[in-house]
Amino acid sequence: MDVRVLGTSFNIKCRPDNSFAETTLVEGEVEVKDKSDKGRIALLPGQKAVLNRVTGRMQVKQVDPKMEIVWHNDLIPFEKSSIFQIAAVLERFYGVKIILSPDVDSTSTYSGVLKKKDKIESVLNSLRNSIPFNFKKVDDNNIFISSETK
Repeated sequence: MDVRVLGTSFNIKCRPDNSFAETTLVEGEVEVKDKSDKGRIALLPGQKAVLNRVTGRMQVKQVDPKMEIVWHNDLIPFEKSSIFQIAAVLERFYGVKIILSPDVDSTSTYSGVLKKKDKIESVLNSLRNSIPFNFKKVDDNNIFISSETK
């Protein structure tokens, strides 16, 4: 994939062990094209171009650009997110399954930024400063979250 930068902020992910190359536009403008020069796409902010390096097919997806650049500043942003949405993001970043108890408040939303840490327990403890909940690590891959008991 060739990327032409037209004054912008963007992220490129291309590893030799992965059959996909990705370019995500955060702000500004970039133009992407495959190596055969068959397809040329100008991305808009919030779009990701994904090139399948095996088939040569490129597709554009809508994404949250802030979530695509977490690796850069180790900050995980949330805006008007429920505990369910926050849990889904944490599952993705930490490779765990978060089980939410039925008594967890699904109506409240939260906005802010979490500092990405080495262990999910540290992040959950930080999150408890703003959201009332309890958590228990069931095993290395599963965490149970319930409402905070008074």
